[in-house]
Amino acid sequence: MYQARKFSQESYNNNDKPARDLFIPWAKRNGYDILKDEEDFQVDLTIQHRSTKKIWRVELEKRNLKLVEGGIQYHTGKFFNTLSFTGRKQKWNNTQDPFIYVIIDNENKAAVAQSTAIYKDEYRQEITVNTQHRQGDDLMYRIPPDKYKVIDLNK
Repeated sequence: MYQARKFSQESYNNNDKPARDLFIPWAKRNGYDILKDEEDFQVDLTIQHRSTKKIWRVELEKRNLKLVEGGIQYHTGKFFNTLSFTGRKQKWNNTQDPFIYVIIDNENKAAVAQSTAIYKDEYRQEITVNTQHRQGDDLMYRIPPDKYKVIDLNK
């Protein structure tokens, strides 16, 4: 149904390691232990907060954009007041065991949202994708800035 969901090895090669290399040191500095970091084509990481013992599954994504006040800005200068989360990750959403979805920008900032806040009908939008790595129809969830938190991965 959604042709744009086809796995792109080139995109994976360009984005997976940089996302991990930015997020994992931040997580360790901010009180998290890494419980799972091996590639299994499920969520990218499992982390546990040292003091609360809360365990989170984490999906990482590196994107060519800049997180700005009130939304995002692409290198072309185009501004959007929502951030798009891909529908293909919805399969891991579960109210009993939600995951956090982290989108990392070009300035080492990350938008962090809980899956149960993202995957709601009110944010659902079917789109046509035409990028270097993906073409065709896809399902996105476009959420406003008050539904995600921006963190600086350098801190």
